[in-house]
Amino acid sequence: MKNWKKKIYIASKIGTLLDDNGNEFTTYDVPKLYKFNVQPINSNVDLVEFGEKSSMIQKAVIPIRYKHCFKENDLAYL
Repeated sequence: MKNWKKKIYIASKIGTLLDDNGNEFTTYDVPKLYKFNVQPINSNVDLVEFGEKSSMIQKAVIPIRYKHCFKENDLAYL
């Protein structure tokens, strides 16, 4: 599995702010580099869960020691 690892940058969501026009935008921390196994989804379960746009979705196999490092709405750069 080490041969399949790819560079991923993940930025934690800090919060949201308003611009001069009152539009809300999300702010993120500086992205950190990780190396994880990233694969396109292709199982029937994944296809049912994510629907027709599933060809654009990838999933990562992340070691358990990172389970508290990420949260919903963090931003990943593949």
